[in-house]
Amino acid sequence: MKKLVILFVLIFSFAAFAQTDEVSTQETTMTEMSEMHNKTHYIGVKVGQPLGVQYGMRNIFSGADLRLRATTALIFGLTLNGGADLLFHLTDIPLESGLNPLHVYAGPSLDFTVAFTQDAQAQAQNLFGITPGAIAGLEYDITPEISVFGELGVGYTVIFQTIENLNFNAFRPSFSFGLNYNF
Repeated sequence: MKKLVILFVLIFSFAAFAQTDEVSTQETTMTEMSEMHNKTHYIGVKVGQPLGVQYGMRNIFSGADLRLRATTALIFGLTLNGGADLLFHLTDIPLESGLNPLHVYAGPSLDFTVAFTQDAQAQAQNLFGITPGAIAGLEYDITPEISVFGELGVGYTVIFQTIENLNFNAFRPSFSFGLNYNF
């Protein structure tokens, strides 16, 4: 019986030692992962509607991020867009133990659009417009430097057609997934 008690004490001692080591490793990992929010800039790529590249600066206006984008889409023919987003961090959604939380963000956006399309008579048309809108998304930190995101947006494009002075307005949804490098 004495040997059995010593065996249980040794097993529980090793188990407690291993658990303490695992927890400290996990805490270190979580601390390292939270450093992502200490990084001040990021660059990224996004796929979906629209495709694009982006550059962002964290905590630029009252805790909000400023993100500049260059995108292309197949709306009204081929469109090239340049835009900016003001993204506010809303909350973090905790995941199971050992994983980083999902960061939830949302904010207004503004795009400037140049479209290369054809009219009903197959004549080339060059259009210019603006798209005010809103974006909401989720971001997950894989490492302190790499994060992935998914976002949905909605906007209303106002196109000013230079030929015949026609206006063309359109509701414009967007969805994309992407990868950011934080530095």
